[in-house]
Amino acid sequence: PIVILSFREDGSKEEIRAYDLLKNVSGLQKSFLENGFQKGDRVAICLPNIVETIYIMLTTTSLGGIFSSVSPDFGNSAIIDRFGQIQP
Repeated sequence: PIVILSFREDGSKEEIRAYDLLKNVSGLQKSFLENGFQKGDRVAICLPNIVETIYIMLTTTSLGGIFSSVSPDFGNSAIIDRFGQIQP
């Protein structure tokens, strides 16, 4: 089944099926762990609300990490404030 339906600003549409979501999150989990990720680690990203942001959030939280994201259009001060809250 389709689990994510994404509409981008350019009008394009992306449908993410459960299999693809699991495959992408599983691949990221492997990469995180190979790079020393541990429960309680913090991940902060500066990305808009796109499918890749969801993959990173699911990966981080599934491994017991703390996740924070902010859109680039928030501006430098807001980004620094947001990320400072979790001390990445």
